[in-house]
Amino acid sequence: MKLVLVNGSPHGDRGGTARIAGWLLEAAAEAGAQAETFPLSELRVDFCRGCGSCMNSGLCPREDDVPRVHEAWETADLVVLASPVHVFHVTGAMKTFIDRTAALFHRPPLEGRYGAVVTSSAGMGESRVIEYLSLCLEALGAGYVGAVWGTYRPPGRLWEPEAVRERARRLGRELVAAAREKRDYALRDEVISKRRFLRELIRQNRKIFRADHRYWEEHGWYDHLPGTRRPRR
Repeated sequence: MKLVLVNGSPHGDRGGTARIAGWLLEAAAEAGAQAETFPLSELRVDFCRGCGSCMNSGLCPREDDVPRVHEAWETADLVVLASPVHVFHVTGAMKTFIDRTAALFHRPPLEGRYGAVVTSSAGMGESRVIEYLSLCLEALGAGYVGAVWGTYRPPGRLWEPEAVRERARRLGRELVAAAREKRDYALRDEVISKRRFLRELIRQNRKIFRADHRYWEEHGWYDHLPGTRRPRR
C-alpha cells in the first residue's frame, strides 16, 4: 500500500508540520503502508499562468517538478496534504501547487483513494486550512478520512505533544484501515454541485475542454456522475 505526502511547509522535513506528519506516517507504516514524501520547499513549483492548456490538450507548458507529484498519485492508495497556517490559510507553496493541479479537479485522479490533512499553527487558522485541503481532496476524488493538527508556541514547542502524537498515529492507522476495508465516504454537497456544474460546462464547451471531455466520455461520467456514495454503517 502506497501513501503519498505533499508537505507545503517552507521548513520541509525539518518543520513542525513534518513532525506531526511523521507520527502519522510512522503508524501508517506499522499498518503496512510505504510512504513517498514531497516537500514542496525542495521542489520547483512554478506559478499557474491560467492559460487553459491543461484542460484543452491535457498538458501543462510549465516544466518543473509538479508532474512528479501527479505521477506518484497515479499509483497511490493514500494521499496526505500537509501545510502549516500562514496568515489564516495554507502556505504560498501549497496554494501554488494546488493551482497547478487545477485540471485534475476536472479529471479527478484520486477516485477510490483515501486522504487526510495535517496542519500546525501558532494558535489560529487550523479550521480554514483543514476545510480547504479536505475540500481539495474530495474534489480530486479521495474519500476524506480526517485531519490532525497541533499548536506550537515559541520557540517551536508543541502544545500537548503526546496528545497530538496519539491523534496523528490514530489517523495514520485509520487511513490504512479505510483503504483495506474500501470504506465509503459521502462527498460534501459542494463537491457534488461542482461536478454537476462541470458536467454541463464541459459538455457544452467540449471543443475548448478537449482533454476534460475525453476523460468524462471514457469514464461514463456524462451518464453516471460519481458522488452518490454514502458512509458505511
